[in-house]
Amino acid sequence: MADARSERIKKLTLDLVRIQSDTGTRQEKDVENYLHAWLAEHEYFQNHPDYFGQHPLPEDPLKRRVVWGLVKGQGDQTVILMHHHDVVDAFDYGSLAKWAYDPSKLETALNDVALSPDVRRDLASGQWLFGRGTGDMKGGAAIQFALLEEYADRPEFTGNILLLSVPDEESLSVGMRGSLRLLSSLKTKFKLNYKILINSEPHAKAQDKTGTFHVGSAGKLLPLIYVRGKKTHIGHIYQGFNPVLLLCEIVLQTELNTDYADPARGEVPPPPSWSYLRDRKEVYDASIPASAGGYLSLIHLKRSPVELLQMLQTSCETAFERVIKKIQQSHAAFSRKKNMAEPGPLWTVNVKTFSELYRQALDDSGPAFQEAYDRFLASIVAGIEQQRLNMPEATFQLIEMTLDHVKDLSPIVVIALCPPYYPPIHNDDFQSLAVSVQNLTGHLIRFAANQWQESYSITNYMMGLTDCSYAALQNGENVIPYIGPNMPLWQKSYDIPFAEMQELSLPVINIGPWGKDHHKFTERVYKIDLYERTPALLECAINYLLGED
Repeated sequence: MADARSERIKKLTLDLVRIQSDTGTRQEKDVENYLHAWLAEHEYFQNHPDYFGQHPLPEDPLKRRVVWGLVKGQGDQTVILMHHHDVVDAFDYGSLAKWAYDPSKLETALNDVALSPDVRRDLASGQWLFGRGTGDMKGGAAIQFALLEEYADRPEFTGNILLLSVPDEESLSVGMRGSLRLLSSLKTKFKLNYKILINSEPHAKAQDKTGTFHVGSAGKLLPLIYVRGKKTHIGHIYQGFNPVLLLCEIVLQTELNTDYADPARGEVPPPPSWSYLRDRKEVYDASIPASAGGYLSLIHLKRSPVELLQMLQTSCETAFERVIKKIQQSHAAFSRKKNMAEPGPLWTVNVKTFSELYRQALDDSGPAFQEAYDRFLASIVAGIEQQRLNMPEATFQLIEMTLDHVKDLSPIVVIALCPPYYPPIHNDDFQSLAVSVQNLTGHLIRFAANQWQESYSITNYMMGLTDCSYAALQNGENVIPYIGPNMPLWQKSYDIPFAEMQELSLPVINIGPWGKDHHKFTERVYKIDLYERTPALLECAINYLLGED
């Protein structure tokens, strides 16, 4: 059984890796069709055609689908296996890109590339499978599909296993968010009692023999900062206000600022980091920019969106004060050089959230603003659907349109939220958990020690962000009222089914193979974990949760 399982997982992993499924593209449909056909070939699903399918994602311009399969045994107790089948693109492979999806040829080509000692050692060992998606996470997908097949072949089976293969995890998590209504529907249709959602993302190890189980996932807020200054000719610089200066000061106040890193359960998320930053000028001219913008990632464990927005507003106000002081000091020094009277203050701190700006536009321009905004928003949504606009740029344009209907023309900082939003989740925050769920990690730790003398530990949060964030909504009262009003694209091009999240309230665990260098050209997964240990751990977890151990 073990050898047959390993060969099955190996073949399936290589088949999946060969199918390029770059996130946010129509290529994702190719792997979806393969996985659906894989299920359709199995006798179990041929005998039960209503136990598998492809769930279309509502209003997805790429027409992607969630592939699902249900193996139904005795009783209602159900374990959900979930993974994503999209991958990041292979641009980072450079000249090796043509081999990124063919591990054997890639490994040969890597022999002629300058590599770090760690990568070179792993490549020479033959114990690692290299290639785009091997670790993140087609290896995990292959493990889950192989186990689903095994349980389908068992004549006596207690419980149920529901597998979800979702697209778009590497981008906006359209697949997982779109799966929530499917989960609710299947729960009702087949009278299922969901116990837990098991993800199989790769995990990091300090070394072999020391693995990790995750029982939570970090949250992520993506604030977008728009700065409007006052345009002027560079020859009359003190008559204007350069938004680039203020935006750069906001970056200095926030980038790597550990005040934002909220500790929880002995773990600390990484501090903020900016992913995008630029002025809004489209052509060159001899003037300072009228506006500038950027966005940053706030990884959080316990803080709510409203707390993070308040912190960010304070940082922006501090930055505004510092820039005003800098301008005043510079202007005074310049005036002294010219033997002119020193100028008085010209600018005042002005920071608003998008919801505050929107209310100001309504107060200043009334129904005319609302009508114009609705028309403009419709065109923006069409641009996103036609892939002419990305969501950050769409958000920038909606802020600019709103500012056009505000009477105050002074420099301003606007804080908005841009998709995606990932709520943090942790199993300890559930009011009650089944005893088997509470004791699962301890059971798995003992199993690994007995089977392979391998030590596993519990890590409270996956910091890399996962679709597990949408399995439940914890502390929703501090989330729901603050996301929509400050996210211009909310319920237009982006939505989170909070009600379904609260209804499902699924605990989570990540049981995945050892992987390294995800999203890099040296991405790889440990073969022993992929073919042997992780499948055994996953089987152990399923049997324990369903009462078969």
